[in-house]
Amino acid sequence: MEEQWVERPDDMKWDKLDHLYDYTHNRAQRSQVDVVPNKHLETIGTVDENGKKKFSVVTNTDRYGWGQLNPTHWSFGQLCTRSEVPAVWARRTHPEIAALAMNYGLTFGSNTSDESKIMVIRGDNGEVLDMHCMTSPTYGRVFDYEVVDVTRRVIQRSGNNWDIPWARDVRSSSTGAYLSDRDVNIFLTDSERTISVYDPKLGRERMLHRGVIIGNSEVGARKFFIKTFFYDNYCTNRVIFGMKNVRELGIRHTSGAPQRFLHEGVPLLKQIAEASPQREEELFAKAVQFNVGKDEDSIRNWLKKRAFTVQQANAVIRNARQETGELPTSLWDVVQSGTAMAKRIQHTDARMKEEESYGRLLKYAEA
Repeated sequence: MEEQWVERPDDMKWDKLDHLYDYTHNRAQRSQVDVVPNKHLETIGTVDENGKKKFSVVTNTDRYGWGQLNPTHWSFGQLCTRSEVPAVWARRTHPEIAALAMNYGLTFGSNTSDESKIMVIRGDNGEVLDMHCMTSPTYGRVFDYEVVDVTRRVIQRSGNNWDIPWARDVRSSSTGAYLSDRDVNIFLTDSERTISVYDPKLGRERMLHRGVIIGNSEVGARKFFIKTFFYDNYCTNRVIFGMKNVRELGIRHTSGAPQRFLHEGVPLLKQIAEASPQREEELFAKAVQFNVGKDEDSIRNWLKKRAFTVQQANAVIRNARQETGELPTSLWDVVQSGTAMAKRIQHTDARMKEEESYGRLLKYAEA
């Protein structure tokens, strides 16, 4: 893994939570965490006889017993941030030049008096291999294995209705659980309980599925979160289409994060697993009956009052006409049209953000 600092490696995919737990738990057991003054760190950049670039991190003391650390793609970026060196430049320039700049930043930069909480991963033989992350000293870590363990136990206690979609087809990217050098994400769907909503514009029932995404980063890349929603379909490249009624609990990794995870995250997971979809069925039925306007001007004005631009409102109207041949006169029509447009957005984070912005409109049906 000496070259992973250069290019982010592919995510690892998992078809069983038990296997994901075993891997993340074993990794945590092989970890070591120390708080180190930045000025005690030194980066070493070299190029071997074959032209291969190498980067490693050492300390100027034997206190930690590390030897040379191989930074991951993520931790290399954190190291660059702490040393006040642009990560893109450091990856592209000659390693010896980049190391000089990074060492100068660690020694003389504005962060020289700061300390960093460094997490390293040891190999099975005890030898230190990777610098897993470099965070602030106050970082409150919720381990990935803790999140995976609570998730699987909650699922078991709720009757195993929730599972990883298409988990049996692991030859493709279809599994909903994956692990990277910076986070873990688990997408679960309730395979037993779907919601049927009659769509008068289509003249038929539309089936919606319950979904939940649990995400975490033990290395400072993102907060722990639980996101619940209903969705239309899920394709084999892990893209979730038509997300509606999205709700999210987020816990930042401050010093109190582990306690908040236990007191808020775990109970919410249990509540999600055991909840009846009846409330959402009633909400979607109300959305079908909720009138937002009778013509284009009134529909456009309704959306403008809720922070949507004229361009967005026109797009919703235009897309609804294309898909159904009619105006989106109901709240359900607006949400359907808006989330359908999001399918055309390439990147997952941008698409989900767009879907959520329209899905949140369903709250007006509850008023």
